[in-house]
Amino acid sequence: MINININIIIIIIIIIIIIIIIIIIIIIIIIIIIIIIIIIIIIIVIVIVIVIVIVIVIIIIIIIIITEGY
Repeated sequence: MINININIIIIIIIIIIIIIIIIIIIIIIIIIIIIIIIIIIIIIVIVIVIVIVIVIVIIIIIIIIITEGY
């Protein structure tokens, strides 16, 4: 009887440990996904800003060339 109880306790402990490990892994995966999404958003924003700046500079250069031509 005592042996059966010990086995049940060991099984419960193992199950709890497995559940905790799974939860930790899920949390780590979620954190990694969030970090990746943030990095992608930052890269997109940087690219958009660079493109806007380049377009503005090109427009200014064109305006200068046109005004200098006349």
